[in-house]
Amino acid sequence: MCPNRSSLYAATQLLLAPSSHPDRSTRPSSASNKQTPGHNYFHSSSAIPVSLTTGFLFARQETMQIKFLGTGGAFDTDYLNSAAVLAFRGIHLLIDCGFTVFPALVKKNLVQKVSHILLTHLHNDHSGSLANLLLYKSIVEHSKPLVILYPSEHFKQQIVKFLELQVKDPEKYATFVPLEQFADITAVNTFGLHSESLQSYAYIFDEEETRIVYSGDLGKPEALFDKLSKLPPKRTCVFHDISFSPDNDGHTYYKKLLPYLSGPEVFGYHCDPTKNPADNPIRLVFFQQEFMA
Repeated sequence: MCPNRSSLYAATQLLLAPSSHPDRSTRPSSASNKQTPGHNYFHSSSAIPVSLTTGFLFARQETMQIKFLGTGGAFDTDYLNSAAVLAFRGIHLLIDCGFTVFPALVKKNLVQKVSHILLTHLHNDHSGSLANLLLYKSIVEHSKPLVILYPSEHFKQQIVKFLELQVKDPEKYATFVPLEQFADITAVNTFGLHSESLQSYAYIFDEEETRIVYSGDLGKPEALFDKLSKLPPKRTCVFHDISFSPDNDGHTYYKKLLPYLSGPEVFGYHCDPTKNPADNPIRLVFFQQEFMA
């Protein structure tokens, strides 16, 4: 769900209060957490705050919820690898499983909830603890294999080969299901738009009135927003990787996202929040408590 921007601003003091974050002593300065008061980016005019959750007012309760396990890049170890658990259509779907993700799931008592996995690409900060999670489910939990959704047969084979380096028989520990068999999830092929010749995907999750978009690592946002522009209008929340360096062509420089801010709600992740420029109007996931697990 996407919080109303003006409601977020009204609740900012709750977020910044030290007592609100007993386990975030390393939180960067609140000066980086810029809010824009009085601006509503909802498509629906009926977005009226009705409930208070973790210090924020929400427009309405939705069944689709996203919780990030980390919001950092490959080298931003203080903020953990970017990954999220999405409650969607009665399942808990893990989006990416980098090298800090399995320990984070265990620490936050979320590992038992995860039933499905969806990967954006196979860089280590997005898949590095996948084998750990699969083995834990089998050996420690004695639970049925996790379901790995795959958007193409080619990508499935890449995942299998990746896992074979660590697990003798990947299909013993995971059930592979084509994404096309799972309703309301759209894969956006972003091949080569993060790293040359690397297969990668962004994903779009739809419910009746809301949409959540997860970019994965993406250097050129045009492919994703072009796809969104062709979909039926819906209250939309985009979680997009973000870079603060114009020379980083593997991730989206924040100024490239500015033309899209008049439509959906856009939040940035996969970055070091302490380096957030003063002129960046895009809110960072790290500072939005309701999005953090």
